[in-house]
Amino acid sequence: MEANGSGTRASEGQAVEARAVEARAVGVPAGAQAVGAPAEAPAEGVAGGQAAEAHAAGGAAEAPMDEDQEARREAYEEMAAEIQAVPATEIAARRVDMHLASALVQSVAKRDAEPERRAEFERLAVAKLYDLGLLVRLIKLALAVWFVREMQLRSQYRASNATVPEAVVQRAQALRAAMVRVITFWMGDVDEVATLLEFVRSGSGHKDLALDLRELARIYRRDDFRAKVMPGSPGYDPADALKAQQLAEDIIACLGLASETEAERWSALADRAWTLMVRAYDQHRSRGIMLFGSREDVSVTYPSLVTALRSAPTRRRRPEEPPQGPGGGPAGEPADEPEGDDGVNG
Repeated sequence: MEANGSGTRASEGQAVEARAVEARAVGVPAGAQAVGAPAEAPAEGVAGGQAAEAHAAGGAAEAPMDEDQEARREAYEEMAAEIQAVPATEIAARRVDMHLASALVQSVAKRDAEPERRAEFERLAVAKLYDLGLLVRLIKLALAVWFVREMQLRSQYRASNATVPEAVVQRAQALRAAMVRVITFWMGDVDEVATLLEFVRSGSGHKDLALDLRELARIYRRDDFRAKVMPGSPGYDPADALKAQQLAEDIIACLGLASETEAERWSALADRAWTLMVRAYDQHRSRGIMLFGSREDVSVTYPSLVTALRSAPTRRRRPEEPPQGPGGGPAGEPADEPEGDDGVNG
């Protein structure tokens, strides 16, 4: 991870291209192209490698959305009260790319709003089996989801790049790398610990650095860990647990993360907007399958968001970590996690 907190959880070029290929492969209908993130970095001066997290997490399909940012903002503002009202207990999980899912939903809704296919839904509406307003609602929700996800990524970027003294960052990075090496050597074969280490290695930015140090300090204090470590082992210092905790608190204080942040607010809104879009898409999809199931491959024309848009693995090992033992050389590349950071229950 870079000292300025601009490292990413995603592989930059390959992940974006993989998502573009996936978007083309899921059967987005002709005349209603899948739409995706612009190839350029997000606004507000995020550029180049510093924008990798926002760019890779946002994904990119073949073409930019027809609607501009103002239209996405207006859609969000129109739906904001309903989005905010979604209870936390009803939020749908996210395990696929939100931007690509938004693009696919918008594409399906636009296609089905065309006269020939709309006529089929109108017949369902006459029988009170469908609400024609759902087509317009789907498009608005797709635009709102795109907008809140973009705002979430921007706010995360700003939070990750808040001012933390360079000396603190360097000490924290060095301590994290040393603790990961020691824990990997002594407890890397414990499933729970191995999972946590993979998560730590995938982090980026100052906030992740602070959270990583807290988790590593917790492992250092575990009785089973202390029982395994031989006194005087290379790289091991029991005092590192306290040092890690103190550095984490210093970073958090610099970032002002003690209270709810802008990033947390947009993250909560993204969860709720996503939930509404998924509900509406599932309703529309079920009626589309009813209407066209005997005439076309509805697994293509009305795909599950999870099946269609499951992201390529994105989490990668940081270059500085870890060796085979506390004093050894670099270990081999670990297996990627099976999914990206966004998705729904399919």
